[in-house]
Amino acid sequence: MKRNITIILFALLASIIFFGWLSKHILLLSPFSTHKVKTRKIHKKVIKVFYYQQKEKQELVSVFWPQTMQEQLYTMVTGWLILLKKEQIIPRDIFLGTVLVDTQNLTAYLSFSCHFLQAFEPTSQKLDLLESLFKTISQNNELITKIILLVDHHPMQDDFLDFSQAWPIT
Repeated sequence: MKRNITIILFALLASIIFFGWLSKHILLLSPFSTHKVKTRKIHKKVIKVFYYQQKEKQELVSVFWPQTMQEQLYTMVTGWLILLKKEQIIPRDIFLGTVLVDTQNLTAYLSFSCHFLQAFEPTSQKLDLLESLFKTISQNNELITKIILLVDHHPMQDDFLDFSQAWPIT
């Protein structure tokens, strides 16, 4: 009887260890292996963030600058949204959900949590807000030439502005 319990406990322990190893919760490395840990280089950078309040203004923001284009765009646009919220240009919290970049790194797709252009605002204010976003991106990234704006992965909607096409930012 004791022997059966010992065998069952040993099998249970071995299966838990094996499952942990398969699901990468347990790492088993030989001292002779040449496994190298991949590190990502992130450095601090000061970026220019633009916005409009009766006139064009800019602010320098210190951020951790990632290596990939998608992460850089995410960092820039998130900094822009935080600045707009801080300056009370946008009334509620808006988040950037997804950033995609095409294979040539020319067009970026930005998907926001909700519409950051208010329906009751004049078109000139909406265009100023868009221009500040585009200028923030173009000043901190030379490759992106077009932006497609999305809300929850669908084209942004506005009565007077056409978001069905990519907007040039240069």
